[in-house]
Amino acid sequence: MTKQWIPEARLVTLDYYPTTIKNKKVFIPKFLTPKLAYYVGYLQGDGCLESNLKRIDFTDDNLDQMNLINDINIELFGVSGNIRRRFPVLSKKVVYTLEIGSVDIHKFLRNVFKICVGVKKDLSIPSMIKGCDSALVWYLRGLFDADGTLPKDAFAVKQSFVDITLKDKSFIEEIREALLTFNVITLNPYRRLAKSPNSDYISETWELRMRKRADIIRFINEVGFFGEHKAKRASLLLNRLDAAVAQPGYVRH
Repeated sequence: MTKQWIPEARLVTLDYYPTTIKNKKVFIPKFLTPKLAYYVGYLQGDGCLESNLKRIDFTDDNLDQMNLINDINIELFGVSGNIRRRFPVLSKKVVYTLEIGSVDIHKFLRNVFKICVGVKKDLSIPSMIKGCDSALVWYLRGLFDADGTLPKDAFAVKQSFVDITLKDKSFIEEIREALLTFNVITLNPYRRLAKSPNSDYISETWELRMRKRADIIRFINEVGFFGEHKAKRASLLLNRLDAAVAQPGYVRH
């Protein structure tokens, strides 16, 4: 796969003027850019604004993805985070947590994009992103890099697929509508129930699925994935579907 770059473009002027900056080295963006839209999408997927109002956390089982988000954070805000390796009790895989300590960035993200603090609930696409197609496509790439799934080996599965799973049904419906902007049609949201192995608690999630060849191809070429590990899988999936490549970054082998 050829190296992809997030384009530099000033899409929307941000009406945000912080009265104080605790850390003078922190840069506060004045414009919504594709890079910032991607960052916010990934944050709403695999990130969290901590309730202490001082830290932003991201978690992924892919170290390269955490390094990518850290690099983007440096480019956007001038601040580097710390990446820690963890071994969750209920998981057999190592996960990596990127911790970014900054009161100023935390305040910027919750005030400008209305991102909830602590446990994620009542998620929605930020209005300024929803109203700008160029920002929306990068936001969706961030969200699908975080919570989207596709075959690890496109030639080993019986059926091609691209899915995204989230806890909030209304958010899933909003994502479904946003994909229609790019003429990507999904199946109806699918409800999943799973029982906790250590209690009687039953969790509910909602899955948005793409199964038709035309919609999978259109999604990959119009929206797709940016993070290298999923973008490589997307390239193989296009190969399996014998599809033409429209989006730079996905190549036929």
